Amino acid sequence: DQILKEQALAFITQIKTSTEGWKSCLKLLQLDSTSLHTKFFAFQVVDDRLPFLPNEDKITIKEVIFTYLDSLIANNKIEPFFLRNALSKTLGLIFVHCTTNCYSTLIKDLLSLSYNSTTDSFNEIATDYYIRTLLVIHQEIGDQMITRDSRSQDHNNLLKDSIRANDMIDLANIWKKILSKLTAVSSPSDKIVDEIVNNTILCIGYYISWIEINLILDEQYMSFLYQFLSSNDNSK
Repeated sequence: DQILKEQALAFITQIKTSTEGWKSCLKLLQLDSTSLHTKFFAFQVVDDRLPFLPNEDKITIKEVIFTYLDSLIANNKIEPFFLRNALSKTLGLIFVHCTTNCYSTLIKDLLSLSYNSTTDSFNEIATDYYIRTLLVIHQEIGDQMITRDSRSQDHNNLLKDSIRANDMIDLANIWKKILSKLTAVSSPSDKIVDEIVNNTILCIGYYISWIEINLILDEQYMSFLYQFLSSNDNSK
């Protein structure tokens, strides 16, 4: 019915443009009964409002988003591809809009969910979001194909400096561990492992243009990369 469609579109527009609509969307993300597509819409609304919110509201969003992620990890729940990308996009935007003013440890916090140094093991669901979020961060601050104004570029340079100072060594080490350990995994969750490994290769290719290249160009790293490329060629 065309009238119902128009009413639905009007409601969606109202929520997106409302200064308080993001709060309702956060509540939707906290309900198990919320449909997948409604969750997707809720993430988009939160993404749109995040840059304009005061720090205390940004922290509220961060806490709800991490609670959502914690629940997925605890329940070993793999959501559809489009929702995994949506959550990762929100996490990436939290990094972009919170790192310099109210929350500076997103990358480290995601890593702590993904990798257990005591057991030298990965949680595959958390690692999937960790790597997807890193891809979003690069797209937001490091992709040279995107034209940005000088103010945005200055902000992005600060964020890249923050990663170089605080996360660069961890990133290089964890990428190497992923290539070392997860390429040997054989389990019912192989599909998500394959996605993690493929996205890790993408991360290396993207980040190498603006982090310390010598962290990547050691013999062990290059061996893993060659093995990955060889295995891909052999599978074709």
